[in-house]
Amino acid sequence: MVGVTKLSKVSLIVPRSDIPAALRRLSEFGMFHPVQPQSESYDPKLDELASKAFKVYIALGEIIRDTKLQLEPGVIEILMKGYNVSKEKFTATDWEDLVNKVEVEAEPLIDEINRALGEAADAEKRLQSESAMKEALKLVSGFSIDFRQFTSLKRFHVVFAVAASKDLLEIKNSLPDSIIIDSPLTETESAVVIASPRAIGATVEKVLRSFEVEPFSIPADLPQNPAEAYKAIEARALELQNKAESSKQKLAEAVTKNQDRILALHEVSKSAYEVLNQMKKSGDLKRMAIIQGYIPYVDEHRFNETFGRWITLAEGVHEQHGNHGEQHAQEIPTLMTNPSFTGSFEAITLNQGFPRYGEFDPTIIIGIVFPIFFGIMFGDLGHGMVMLLFGLLLFQRGTPGLKKWGMIFAVAGASSSIMGVLVGEAFGLEIRPYLPALGQFTVLELVERFHEGEALATPIINTVTLKFMLKVTLMLGMLHLISGIIVGLWNEVKQKENNEIIIERIPTLTMYIGLIMVMFAVVGARFDVFGSFSDYNHATPIFFFFNGPPVAITANIGAAILVCSIVYYITAKPLFIKMGKIPKEPIGMVLMVGVIEGIIGKVPQLLSNTISYVRLAILLGVHAALMIVVNKLWQAGLWIVPAIVILNILIIVFEGLIVYIQDLRLHLYEWFTKFYGGTGAPFRQLKPVTLRSEIEWK
Repeated sequence: MVGVTKLSKVSLIVPRSDIPAALRRLSEFGMFHPVQPQSESYDPKLDELASKAFKVYIALGEIIRDTKLQLEPGVIEILMKGYNVSKEKFTATDWEDLVNKVEVEAEPLIDEINRALGEAADAEKRLQSESAMKEALKLVSGFSIDFRQFTSLKRFHVVFAVAASKDLLEIKNSLPDSIIIDSPLTETESAVVIASPRAIGATVEKVLRSFEVEPFSIPADLPQNPAEAYKAIEARALELQNKAESSKQKLAEAVTKNQDRILALHEVSKSAYEVLNQMKKSGDLKRMAIIQGYIPYVDEHRFNETFGRWITLAEGVHEQHGNHGEQHAQEIPTLMTNPSFTGSFEAITLNQGFPRYGEFDPTIIIGIVFPIFFGIMFGDLGHGMVMLLFGLLLFQRGTPGLKKWGMIFAVAGASSSIMGVLVGEAFGLEIRPYLPALGQFTVLELVERFHEGEALATPIINTVTLKFMLKVTLMLGMLHLISGIIVGLWNEVKQKENNEIIIERIPTLTMYIGLIMVMFAVVGARFDVFGSFSDYNHATPIFFFFNGPPVAITANIGAAILVCSIVYYITAKPLFIKMGKIPKEPIGMVLMVGVIEGIIGKVPQLLSNTISYVRLAILLGVHAALMIVVNKLWQAGLWIVPAIVILNILIIVFEGLIVYIQDLRLHLYEWFTKFYGGTGAPFRQLKPVTLRSEIEWK
């Protein structure tokens, strides 16, 4: 299994009192993927420990969220400072001891930070309330009126309010029996004093509410004179602001002092919860626990030695066949073990999901083909070197996850640089005048700058080179698709899906071979489709470079293979139904589906899949044309250099992204569809991989 490790299924039977010790040893063992039994009962001890760990994990998670702590540094910070996260050690005898220690250590930290958060939040809330009142009093601070005088009047009802200036006339008209004095406060608001007989006081309040005006009141703890109240609240707001800043500073100091430990405790509590939660189901036996899972086949002997004091069972997991086998294979995890170089390209494979156990892992092929395709589309020595250096920087300084992307960038940049040398381009400029040593390796002139010895006013794309690259990319596409069809055939052979091989895989392969022969013949006949079947004057261009037999021979043989393959594809399944080799279906319907799929589906699909690879050459031409436009700016003089640098950076970023997407598309939609299911489940070892914490068993 290329890139997929062979596994063994193991069972460990231990007394329930020994579960903590067994879990510790399983954690130390490393590559163990647990499988929960079909049981509804939990081990009470493990369930309690899992709940404890979960509570600590949630509490610390809320603190991390509220204090905006970063679980990992940002990419820019990593590039500037590097990734220097040290691991905190946690020493324990077993998982129970670890959870108890984490709980004891986390509680005072949680209390301290939550207390600081509460104080900061309370101070901020009070400051906002005071600020709102301060702004309200600021509007009327020019009035030196004691509001207590209004309430002391027995015969009159006096209201002081702030109303919209545009509503004043209507308010006055609505209260003809009242004395209304107004004074502008702002462009849109005015202070209003309304004096009316106490008998109509309720009417006044009702009218004001209809205009969404509330009587202005000063809190009882402040002077009832607006001018004096404003001065008092100014001083109080300043004091509260100082308290809020002090609370924030206290919180920031507490977080800064404890952030590494908080993040480490958060991670280790999560690890403990995940381990204990997975293992709390251990069968329905009262005194004995059954722990099951998968390990690499090569570790079977080590597993038996490590757990020799208990009952161990181990058996190699073989590839299953048929529908039952497919369901069984989906339950078996997939452990991908690619070399470090090609392993970085697992990110590309996993866009389509994990391979099933026993399925071909295409990562090693992707690690070779993906950079080649990228380099063809983005062939430029200068831009490629920038990507290469950026990738190496990311690989050196990045997190474990970013290191993989750093490798992808570096390899893609190296491929672009090589292609740039082959076409003689660096930042859209010709290599030869500036780098004569590299110029001698140039074999293709992508941009034509001279015509019959004379310099051209504007460089142009060399159509001869572009046509050559179109041929090359079509050839690469054909080889890539054939490899995908063969891998699909190989997968079916391994799974012994003989019916699928005969009905689907073999005719698809021969159909494509026949289609390729017809395509070569049409090219040899100068794209005269019907004339190619009688053209004995021109030779067939084998892979567009070498001459083969006459066009007519290739066209007729290819057409015969294509037609026979289509007929076979249409009739094979009905014949197998007739012979009872596959489940019965209405033969008429099967024939109709076969005709649609064989003639309308398969052939156009294979043709469009092949033509899709032309984008490799087209994007190379687009890149060259774009650089011709950018480099025209050099005519404006050296002052334009900053603009040219910025444009080159934008081209590297945006065109690089476009090229990556197109490369990904060729793999996911053209190639993967020929063989890859991607319905597997990942192998997850019992003890998660951690970045900030390290468990040390004593």
